[in-house]
Amino acid sequence: MVLVDDAGKAFPTINHSPWVGVTLADFVMPFFLFVVGLSVSLVFK
Repeated sequence: MVLVDDAGKAFPTINHSPWVGVTLADFVMPFFLFVVGLSVSLVFK
């Protein structure tokens, strides 16, 4: 998330989008939470 918060012009694909729109950075946290939830469910199965 450090790169997303202050990526500047070095990585335009991971910059946050303006108010309307979606970029790759907008999927990082939800995907991480999905993977953690999947891992926890598999561990306690």
